[in-house]
Amino acid sequence: MPISKSFAGGTLLRPLLRNSRSELLAYAQRFNLGWIEDPSNEHITLDRNYLRHEVMPIVKLRWPSADRSMARTAVHLAEANTILQEVAEQDWQTVNDGTEALFPDQLRISALKTLSLSRQRNLIRHWIHRINHAPLPDTKRLQQIFDEVIAAAEDCEPCVQWQGLAVRRYRQRLYLTASELVSGNGCDWDLRQALPLSGLNVRLVVEASVENGLEPSLIGQGDMRIAFRQGGEVCCPAGRGGQHHELRKLFQEWGVPPWKRPRVPLLYVGNKIAAVIGFCVCEGFSPRRQDNGIGIKIEDLSGHGIARHSENNDNNQD
Repeated sequence: MPISKSFAGGTLLRPLLRNSRSELLAYAQRFNLGWIEDPSNEHITLDRNYLRHEVMPIVKLRWPSADRSMARTAVHLAEANTILQEVAEQDWQTVNDGTEALFPDQLRISALKTLSLSRQRNLIRHWIHRINHAPLPDTKRLQQIFDEVIAAAEDCEPCVQWQGLAVRRYRQRLYLTASELVSGNGCDWDLRQALPLSGLNVRLVVEASVENGLEPSLIGQGDMRIAFRQGGEVCCPAGRGGQHHELRKLFQEWGVPPWKRPRVPLLYVGNKIAAVIGFCVCEGFSPRRQDNGIGIKIEDLSGHGIARHSENNDNNQD
């Protein structure tokens, strides 16, 4: 428990942490101060109270200053933990090579392995915790991340899960994801308003004046819908000479992890894919004026970034 920490836009101070209960009680009695006793403090079924009422009195008979010694040790541990966090944050920025703001859910394995094993463990804990203070894996699962995920062959799809989260690997990156990843549900969309995608914690938002975007006249047009990969889809990315490509192979080329592919929104106009959202616009749906296109942005609504889709095709090229 820190003496000072940020809290609710301000600072929470605990200036009396280093004073013993007997000192505080004597002060309160001397100056006739009133206080409130929490009845649960007397329930020795709680571990903290059992230690306080049953164990510590025996310990202090042998070592009278034990409580002060433990208090000093707690301060030292807090300082050491602060240093570990500072080192981990420095390692995080180095390992992600400046992309930590864009891809907080990813960690480059090749760069991670340049650190000592202790710093690797420290960094992985820090990485997981900084995603909206996500729950940390226990010691066993942390070791599994090293043994089963980091050490796995590149053609494997390893996964370690705990408390609704999972660490997965694709190529040379670790990904922090939800443990259960559902596919999206298709629906009609005329591009006029933002479109929440149920189950994915994202929404689609149209942006104006985007280079290499979609033809603006599509807004309000009928026969448009959002769908998700079922298998066997083909499309013709603009600028590739009119050649059709299997979507499966394009995802491999773009470095999209297998578990994300069924969650990438596809914009259909009629029975043709007009855009693989976040990745490409297809031939025949580009704007007539190069600087007059519209874009479709994927906004993460989860608050922790682990549902986001990459909009950078170089994301996984290590």
